[in-house]
Amino acid sequence: MNIAEVIQMQLEVAILQDKWESGDKICSMSDMTQIYSCSLSTAKKVLGLLEKQNIVYFRVGKGYYIKPFAKEKLKVKYEEKIKKQIEEVIGLAKICNMMEIVRDSIRL
Repeated sequence: MNIAEVIQMQLEVAILQDKWESGDKICSMSDMTQIYSCSLSTAKKVLGLLEKQNIVYFRVGKGYYIKPFAKEKLKVKYEEKIKKQIEEVIGLAKICNMMEIVRDSIRL
């Protein structure tokens, strides 16, 4: 995970935790560089990623704002991620169980 993805996730979590609501202005690129100790190009990349996901929109001369239903979109995104991770863990648990069965049968 690169720095832009880490910052993106932190901003998404802030939205999920109601730090910002639909229509709220989020931190500027300049503020982001200071808050997260990142470059201007990284801040621009983060906001571009959020814009591409329809989480924020840009108003010329004003900044970036939270789109309607952004929180709901993020909930779906993270629910899907969590579900996928749970499925992976279950798959690994099954593999470990099979390895245990094989190990036990070899000992006999």
